[in-house]
Amino acid sequence: MNLLNITEGDSVEVDIDLFQLASRDFVKFKRLAFDYHNLNITTPQGEAILDFMQLPRDVSFKLDAILSKTMLQRLATLFKKETELNKCMVRVVDFLEHKDVAKAAQFIEIIIPCLRPEMFVLTKKLKVVKEIKHSSGKWPETMGNGFFVDSNYIIPYLVEMAKNKIFETYNEHQHAQEYFDATEDLTQLLSRRINPHYINHSAI
Repeated sequence: MNLLNITEGDSVEVDIDLFQLASRDFVKFKRLAFDYHNLNITTPQGEAILDFMQLPRDVSFKLDAILSKTMLQRLATLFKKETELNKCMVRVVDFLEHKDVAKAAQFIEIIIPCLRPEMFVLTKKLKVVKEIKHSSGKWPETMGNGFFVDSNYIIPYLVEMAKNKIFETYNEHQHAQEYFDATEDLTQLLSRRINPHYINHSAI
């Protein structure tokens, strides 16, 4: 904390790269997503990413466990506003609208062209409650600074940060308020459907 010139009670802005959260080898993960064509891999991109995450290539998900048909229809209407990003997102919504069960590999390959690396860096201001003098074996001291967040707050924080990232992306759009309203409804829906048990089970 001395190095960062902060003390207990100060607010700090934390950037969280979702690729780093998902894998220790986040550089390779990011290249699979955004530099796939230069990797000389013959496996289809979606399957290559699932292989990397050690998931079955045929893994699927039920759409109604995540989004309702009503929400999909609302997104389809919203994304008809003309931008390059929206043209891409229309293809994603069309894919989901016609699937009760969607294959993850196919979904990955449809949504990746809509994404950019900076979309996966989420930002949050946090207040320093207490300084941790030693890592006590929770992480290698050589890694330097670390921080703890109560596991009960992780999912709400991630949802809030994702919402703010969407707001940032569409802030200059002429239909910005429509996107904000839909995003607010979508994040509230996801918050109710995400089970915090998985986070709490793995928390330190």
